[in-house]
Amino acid sequence: GELVAKERAAGEVAVTVAREYRRQGLGTKLAAYLAYAAYVRGVERLEAYISSENVAARRIAERLGLRMEYVGMGVYRVRVRVLDVVARAREVLGLA
Repeated sequence: GELVAKERAAGEVAVTVAREYRRQGLGTKLAAYLAYAAYVRGVERLEAYISSENVAARRIAERLGLRMEYVGMGVYRVRVRVLDVVARAREVLGLA
């Protein structure tokens, strides 16, 4: 996973899981870790873009309780306040 803080208040996240490790919950854990890391670093908002064809990424967003907004051309945008997702991220990571 990757967290790029564009500024202290906002960051963009991306998660990639190697094909042989997919369907084991790793993507959800990586996304949760990125949300928690953002919280620890004081990042207030996260943003991600998901292809409408990427069913796995859309499921990760749903598992973390994130809302997706269709922005066109087969792309969804996820914007979230870190405080709104950190509790769920802690649960996923076993930190709750």
